[in-house]
Amino acid sequence: LKLKSFLPDFKMFKTPAILGISSFITQISIVVISIVCNTVLVKYGNMSIYGADIPISVISIETKVFTLLINIVVGIALGGQPIISYNVGANKPERVKKMYMLIILAELVIIGIFTILNEAYPDMFIAIFGSTDEVLYMEYARYVFRIFLSLVIVTCFIKVTSIFFQAAGKPVQAMICSLTRDIVVFVPAVIIIPLAYEASHAGKGILALLFAAPLADLVCGIVTVVLVILYFKTKQQPRIQDQDYLESENSDFSEKFEPQESTPGFVITIAREHGTRGKQIGEELAKRLGIPCYNKEIIALVAKNSGLTEENITSSNLYLSKDIFEETYNAQKEVINKIVQKGSSVIVGRAASHFVEDKSNLISVFIYADMETKIKNVMEMYGDTRESAIKNIKQSDASRAKYFNTITSKSWDKMQDYDICINASYGVAEAVDALYAFVTMRTQSIEK
Repeated sequence: LKLKSFLPDFKMFKTPAILGISSFITQISIVVISIVCNTVLVKYGNMSIYGADIPISVISIETKVFTLLINIVVGIALGGQPIISYNVGANKPERVKKMYMLIILAELVIIGIFTILNEAYPDMFIAIFGSTDEVLYMEYARYVFRIFLSLVIVTCFIKVTSIFFQAAGKPVQAMICSLTRDIVVFVPAVIIIPLAYEASHAGKGILALLFAAPLADLVCGIVTVVLVILYFKTKQQPRIQDQDYLESENSDFSEKFEPQESTPGFVITIAREHGTRGKQIGEELAKRLGIPCYNKEIIALVAKNSGLTEENITSSNLYLSKDIFEETYNAQKEVINKIVQKGSSVIVGRAASHFVEDKSNLISVFIYADMETKIKNVMEMYGDTRESAIKNIKQSDASRAKYFNTITSKSWDKMQDYDICINASYGVAEAVDALYAFVTMRTQSIEK
C-alpha cells in the first residue's frame, strides 16, 4: 500500500452515481410532493366541510398503505435486479425480457388484488389505522383510497420499470420514469386541478386534487410503456465484433458465432507478450495454413455459454470468486475443445493450451520480443507515447501472467513449457515463416 492508494479516484464514482441519480430523484421528489400536498390540503381543506385536519390525517394513512405496497414491489424488483444486470452483460435480451415480465406479473397480481379489495372495501384498510364514527372523516377517507389509489398498480409498474432500467444500465430512462410522474405531472396537477375546480365548485377543490395522482399515473404509465417497447426493440449490439464471423451489422455476435469446420491436423495455441503483434502473427499463420484463427471470438462464446459478461471474462478480478471462476473455467474448456473437435485452427490467448484435452495434436507457441520492439509496436498500433507504451506493456503482461497462473498454476513466460518460442523482434513475416516451417516439419514427422 502506498499513500496514493488512499486517494479517491473520482472516475470510479461516475457509473454508480449516474445509475443512482434516479433513486436520489425519487427520494427528493417524495419530500417535494409532501410539502406541496400538505400545503394544498390545508388550503382547500379549510375551504371545505372537512376542514384541514381530516384531509391531512387521511392522506397520512393513505401514504402508509402506499408505502407498504410500493416496498413489496420494490423488494421483488430489487431481487430481480442482479439477474437482469447479469444477463444484460451477457448480451441475452430474451432472458432480460423474461425476468422483467416475471417481475411485472408478480406486481400485477399483488397490486391487482389490493386494488380490487380497496375499491370494494376501502374501510378494511382505513380501519387498520383506527376506526372512527366520524362521518366526514370516513367519507373523505373513502374518496382518498378509491380515487387517489385507483391506479396504484400503474404507480408500481412505473417504479418497477425505473429499477429495471437502472439494472439494465439505462440511467436516462430510469430518471425519465422517476421524474415524469412525480415532478413533471403530479406536482403541477395537484396545484392546478383543485385551483381550477374550486373556481366553479366552491368547497370541492379538496376532492378534485385527488385526481392528480391517477392523472400522473396515466401519463407516466404511457411514457414508461413507450420506453420499455423502445428498449426491447433495440437489439443489443455485441461488444466484440469480427467481420469474418458476423452475419450482419446488427446480429447478436455471441449467439450467431460458431466454430468453423476445418481439416484434421494440429491445433496451434499462441501465448504472447504485449506489443509483439502476436495476434497478427496468429492470423497470418492461419491464412498461410488455410485454417481458422480464433481470438476474441472465444470470449463471445464463453459469454454465451456461461452467462458472464465479456468484460468480466477478460478481467483478472473475476477469479476472486470461486463460483464464477469454476463457471468461466468450464465454459472456456468446453468452447476450446469444441473448436479443437472441428479440426485444425490457431487459437490466440486465453491460456488455450491448458484447456486442450488431446495434447497429441497440440502445438503451443510463445511469442516474445525485446522491449524496444514492443514499445515501437505499441506506439504504432495504439498511438501511445513512449512512457504510456512502457506502462501499458508492463500492466498487460502482468495481467496475462496473473490470468495464466490462476488458470494453470504455472508461469506464463516459462519457455520450457512451450513447443516453440519465437522472437518477434525480427518482424511479423519472419515469425510467420518460422512458425510455418515448424508446423510443416511437425506435420511431416507425424505422417512418417
